[in-house]
Amino acid sequence: MDASQVRSDVSRDEFRELAGEVRELQRRVSALEHHTEPAPLTPPPPLPEVHVSADLVPTLGRALLAIAGAYLLRALTEWHVVPPTAGAIAGMLYAGFWLWRAVRVTNKVAAIFDAITAAVIFAPLIWETTLNLHSIPAWGAAAAIVAFSIAPVMRKEAVSIASAAGSAIAIVLLIATHDLLPFTIALLAIAAASDWSTTPLRWFAALCADAAVVLFTMIVAKPLPEGYAAVSVREAIVMQAALLAIFAGSVVLRTAGRGGTITIYEIGQTVAAFAVSIGGVLYLTGAQLAVGSFALAASAACYAIAIRSKDARNVQTYAAFGGLLAISGILLVFSGDVRVAALSILAIAATHVAAAAIHAPAFLWVATWISGVAPAGAVLMFSGQSAFPRTAAVILLAAGATAYLRLPRKPVLAAFTAAAPLWCAAGLAASLGAEPAALIVFAVALAWTGRRWKRPELIWLMYASMIVAGAKIVLHDFSHHPPASLVISLLVYGAGLIALPRILQRS
Repeated sequence: MDASQVRSDVSRDEFRELAGEVRELQRRVSALEHHTEPAPLTPPPPLPEVHVSADLVPTLGRALLAIAGAYLLRALTEWHVVPPTAGAIAGMLYAGFWLWRAVRVTNKVAAIFDAITAAVIFAPLIWETTLNLHSIPAWGAAAAIVAFSIAPVMRKEAVSIASAAGSAIAIVLLIATHDLLPFTIALLAIAAASDWSTTPLRWFAALCADAAVVLFTMIVAKPLPEGYAAVSVREAIVMQAALLAIFAGSVVLRTAGRGGTITIYEIGQTVAAFAVSIGGVLYLTGAQLAVGSFALAASAACYAIAIRSKDARNVQTYAAFGGLLAISGILLVFSGDVRVAALSILAIAATHVAAAAIHAPAFLWVATWISGVAPAGAVLMFSGQSAFPRTAAVILLAAGATAYLRLPRKPVLAAFTAAAPLWCAAGLAASLGAEPAALIVFAVALAWTGRRWKRPELIWLMYASMIVAGAKIVLHDFSHHPPASLVISLLVYGAGLIALPRILQRS
């Protein structure tokens, strides 16, 4: 084919493009025929360097040398080069020197290592001198532990380690020496210092103090085992009171006095202190009137702080403490219907205070349960045989209705409050043999009232009343009631099912 035979409609640009494609194909074929060298591998990234503080290794070495010095002093004492008492005093001074260094040094890591070094030196020293050598009496050992634990109070890292170590040593010596009083006092002193200085490990000191007071109480409550130092019930009560004063006083001063927010740790430890102290006094003496009166006074103080406080968590916490202490005090001081009346008055009073409004249903339900109204009502409705406390039920019915009418219109809170008098009314009806018809009447009244005054909680209770009435018919009436009575129950229940939707729709 010559040039004259090429189609005239093919342009010169198209020929150039075709030539370029041919050259590209030739290049690729050539690359396949001649294998190229593999591309050089990319070296892996270097591993990150481990940076070790320049002060860490020398600090660790210095700590080991310090411990070696303590062992040298012990060896000199064992070889009778140094008298035991002098060796013990020298060892304590040596541990105190490293504790002093922990306070003075500016580096935080060095301070921690020096404090740990001091604790490692002091702990076995006080153990040896107290238990094995008997060169220091129990009271002297307890005083030395307290001094060691609170000495570095100017440095938080050091005092935290020292107080934790001192607490551990004291609780071990309390058990090992069978001498309760000095080491319990030491643990309370350490816990107080740790709590007031808010050290990071104050929870450990508090835990050891709680355990010491519990152990003190348990041992004093029975004849002292052989080998224990003499202690009295009065001394145990003083320890319990000191525990409560330390932690409750600290929390009140920090929150009510200085305006701080109570922490989770403080809540838990305060509850523990109250439980150990109040429970311990009751366990040892059985003085319900005295303990109950104290609980009521503490409850009033907690509610007063809750009313004055601005912080939301403080308000809720102090109000909760006040409610629990009030219930405990009433249960200890009063009995019978007077106890029910006291809780009922407390429920009505709670509706006047915003911080305590949520406690109104709690007071009502506690009274409903301890009076026997709640369990007796359930037994009457589903088994038919039980003595029912009608006087208590009437008191609670009146108090519950009053509290419900005074509460703020919060449906959930109002529902729990209204449920208590409703249960009392149902129990009264059951004691008179008027159930389940009474429950249907209650349901109709709740439906009409709830829609008329826009109270959704009453509608919820209406459904609950119908469910309880239906369960009673199915579970009890079918098997225990004669046919005539069963017919009446079914007719009333069916009429209620017909009437309730109409009442709700018309309203």
